[in-house]
Amino acid sequence: MMTMDWYLPMVAWSFPDVVFPGEPKVYRFGAIDMKKFFDANIDKFDIFVFENLNPDDNTWENDYEVWRHGVARAIKRKGTKLDPKAWLASALPAIPTHPLPDPIKYDNRTVWGRTCVELFCDVTSNPLHGARRCTMNT
Repeated sequence: MMTMDWYLPMVAWSFPDVVFPGEPKVYRFGAIDMKKFFDANIDKFDIFVFENLNPDDNTWENDYEVWRHGVARAIKRKGTKLDPKAWLASALPAIPTHPLPDPIKYDNRTVWGRTCVELFCDVTSNPLHGARRCTMNT
């Protein structure tokens, strides 16, 4: 959504302390990339992403890494020491505890529903290793 012209101005208005470096205020290479965004905000806020980062934007990969955090992914500086006790206390409550969505209702015909089911299966399987607990008919 960051690539939509209206999105960053709306988010910036709602969250005035978040820095969106560059001009124009839209996520495009050369204007705002994820490394610039992370650099501007990592010391002020915990940063989480949902789904995946843009695979075409690898500007951040030398300096940052992604840690699983419930249904989200936490952005951390590379080399950040993992405190397992603190991570578990923070990440485990973020894992959904509701029942598995109906695989008949949310199959390949419903792209968004299927994405939700896949995400649910991914995060509820094994938060430490990512082994899948549930299977879906494809």
